[in-house]
Amino acid sequence: MGEDRQSAQVSRCVKLRNWRELRLRTGGVGNVCLFSTERLIMSRFVRSFFCLSGGGLGLLLGCLLDVDQTCNEVQCGENAYCSEGVCTCVGGYDGAAELGCDPIQQWSLVDACDDGLDVQWRLFAQARDWAWPGDGTVFETVGLNQNMYEEIVCLEGEIVCLGAAVGGSVWGKGLDGSLDCHDCCYPCDLGLDGVDFGLLACES
Repeated sequence: MGEDRQSAQVSRCVKLRNWRELRLRTGGVGNVCLFSTERLIMSRFVRSFFCLSGGGLGLLLGCLLDVDQTCNEVQCGENAYCSEGVCTCVGGYDGAAELGCDPIQQWSLVDACDDGLDVQWRLFAQARDWAWPGDGTVFETVGLNQNMYEEIVCLEGEIVCLGAAVGGSVWGKGLDGSLDCHDCCYPCDLGLDGVDFGLLACES
């Protein structure tokens, strides 16, 4: 009975293959179990399992570890985790989870050119032959002084540049990506709160 009571009181922690997906389930005594703590302890290369109980640190202090057996033979890519045998990208990432997931980055701008036309715009990867949207299509603004938002999936750390045009006005790299610019490029970085390109005003 004493053993059953202890088991009912301790925390239960779900083991996941990727530290980015940390799930906690606490028990009756307020213990907290942490697993796969690459960014929770000093060394990102050391994985450990410990419990915090009553403000103290005790290794393997009565925690029960639940292992997802359906993921034993599943290999997920970078920035992905396995749950019930299926690979899934972690939050803020997208792609083929079995191979690896890349950051989702939001870009926003405002058409401040009062010419009755919607601005067409595209995004270009600086170091590779890639553009958003693909197949020669373009994004378009949705009216004068209206915020426009688009999300892209880019390679982490790569530089992405904006090009836009309407009538006789051109911004950034232009719609074909052939122009040079000094202030139209930003890194693909999940740490950024998106890219706000600001107002696109008509050229005088």
